[in-house]
Amino acid sequence: MSQIQLRKERTARLDVRVPPQTRELVKRAADLQGVSLTQFAESAMVERANSVVAEHEKTVLTRRDQERFLALLDEDNEPNDVLASAIDRYLASDLNRAVNHSF
Repeated sequence: MSQIQLRKERTARLDVRVPPQTRELVKRAADLQGVSLTQFAESAMVERANSVVAEHEKTVLTRRDQERFLALLDEDNEPNDVLASAIDRYLASDLNRAVNHSF
């Protein structure tokens, strides 16, 4: 993708005020990486944002809860009426069609 295409795709602006020493440090790091200040700042922000989001989306179970969860998965139970209804709705949904046609 060319630089012109990349510029056209950028539609949002983010203004950040930082102390002069912070700007100089970030500029130095960008220079060492051979990228622009904007490219470096964007990359660092996206990396950190992805890390924060991933950490908050993670579920941590105690050892006891892990064992119980795995035991429940191993049980050979038939789906109850609510689950069977949810399965039917999913199979008839646009989401199911989109997921199955994306491969």
